[in-house]
Amino acid sequence: MTHLCTLFFLILLLCQGCSHHPAPNVPDMSLTLHKVENLALGTLKDGLEQSFGQPQYVAGPYPEQNTVEWFYGKGHYNRAAFLMDGASSRVTSKFWNIEEGDPERKLEVALARYPQAHFMKRDSKFIHAHRGHPTDVWYEDQALGLSILVKKATNEVDAIYWCSVNEAQKDATCLKTRMDRDWR
Repeated sequence: MTHLCTLFFLILLLCQGCSHHPAPNVPDMSLTLHKVENLALGTLKDGLEQSFGQPQYVAGPYPEQNTVEWFYGKGHYNRAAFLMDGASSRVTSKFWNIEEGDPERKLEVALARYPQAHFMKRDSKFIHAHRGHPTDVWYEDQALGLSILVKKATNEVDAIYWCSVNEAQKDATCLKTRMDRDWR
């Protein structure tokens, strides 16, 4: 009888694991640069969630800027981020972090990815605390709202940013301007 009860209990446990529950809305592990590029700025929060699932981390809302940031990645590493206007729930800016081994790590590959862009090069406004000078360079096309962040020392691409072009690029609407500040 004891063996029969044990067998019944094991079958019950196995069947509970087999019950059909809808999959939770989790971040899309096939997160790619192509998918981020194709998500249009102005997309509603629901469209972002439909494309990428629930974010791994949410920052905000920030009342002074009326924004919320959604982060996607692995562990504590942010691969992609999206900034949304708090009132309209529309994406106003997006970000893609370039990893070691990504082809876009090479500046010429990243620039060639956007043949329609007319990039202007300029030093970052961010002043490195220990070096006293900018350690990054931006390649920007303000007409497209596209910016590529490059490490000066290695000439490797660090990140790609997109910001809405129909409004002024400021901290409240653009992730790039939050990154490119003079922090001296």
